[in-house]
Amino acid sequence: MLRQQSVAEHSWGVAVIAMELGKNIGIPPHDIAKAAVEHDMMEVLTGDIPTPCKHDGLIKVLHGDSLPHVHSTIKSVIKLADTIEAIVYITMWGYTAFADGIRREMLNRLNVELQDEHVLAVMVHKVLREALSDK
Repeated sequence: MLRQQSVAEHSWGVAVIAMELGKNIGIPPHDIAKAAVEHDMMEVLTGDIPTPCKHDGLIKVLHGDSLPHVHSTIKSVIKLADTIEAIVYITMWGYTAFADGIRREMLNRLNVELQDEHVLAVMVHKVLREALSDK
């Protein structure tokens, strides 16, 4: 059975991973931490929803027409950290065949995201190994 994860727990995990990845490519932790913590903020109200729904409508409700600017490199790092955090979570708490399928799907997604990013891929796999070392 999969343990329920709060948005705060997920966002904190994403922030920690994103800061580690960002540090390795020269992004100061304070530049990435806020965006990482807020990346799924709307899901406190809505539950888990696809990213396009959040960005095309719901976030605009909070920020009006002027959405906060997040540099594309930071967005990319947060997206990777989000996927890594999901893999770590499902590995730690998913005890079903369904969870195993989700983990495989997430690992495939991560490999696709890293296809042309060899240096970042090495760092991502290092972070994953460390996070899962005692699991």
